[in-house]
Amino acid sequence: MRPITPVILLILSLCLPLLVHGQTNGEIVHEANALFQMASDEKDTATAQNQYRQALLRYEQVYGDRENPRLAYNIANTHYRLGDLGRALVNYRRAERGMAGNSNLQHNLDLVRAERPDQFTGINGKTSRLNPHRSLPLEMRIQILLGLYVAFWLAVSLWYRKKTTMSAWIPTLLLLATLLVFTSVGLDKLQPPAREGVIVSIEIVARQGDGRNYQAALATPLHSGTEFVLIKKRGYWLHIELLDGRQCWIPARSAELV
Repeated sequence: MRPITPVILLILSLCLPLLVHGQTNGEIVHEANALFQMASDEKDTATAQNQYRQALLRYEQVYGDRENPRLAYNIANTHYRLGDLGRALVNYRRAERGMAGNSNLQHNLDLVRAERPDQFTGINGKTSRLNPHRSLPLEMRIQILLGLYVAFWLAVSLWYRKKTTMSAWIPTLLLLATLLVFTSVGLDKLQPPAREGVIVSIEIVARQGDGRNYQAALATPLHSGTEFVLIKKRGYWLHIELLDGRQCWIPARSAELV
């Protein structure tokens, strides 16, 4: 019998994980989708909840290997069906990074925000610490910047060659718009936006400091689905600002960052 060469051993070592795991990410997602659909059609609540949990495990398994907005959206939908508004909102917000403008995503975001127990008054659902120019995701602003840049040079070329009756105002306005979006993108690069998060605990008492010995900062507890901006983290506590501008401290394990 011929001995196994080092090359064959190397090939076997690379293929072994595939043989052990068996399924590809695509197959796992397909199975998760099937479980989700089965749960949606199931009339027995307990059985449906179990199927949703099985689907969630599969979605999260793939999401851990390869984060993408569509998987985050599926995870959010599953959490919503399981009644977990906080984690549903977290994952809808994560899905926004690559699905901004999607009507279904926006509908689901509005739905979850309307159902959460804590309703704070804010501007467009954002906190006072968020700047208006960040109302659009950075990726979308970069795409807009590239589009304006191309349109500007195209307009300049057409105007310079006198091939159209285009007014000089059009290239000028395109240049101003390009500079405006460029400034917005540059501000994000120089000063990254504050991290945002969502409370995922069913109920939590917000404190005036980073410890349970501090008095409650609010008259009532905060609940799952409450959004905030992270000011700073100290140990196991988060200093946060709520939608209405009030600040408080919460345990870090009671929330997830977007």
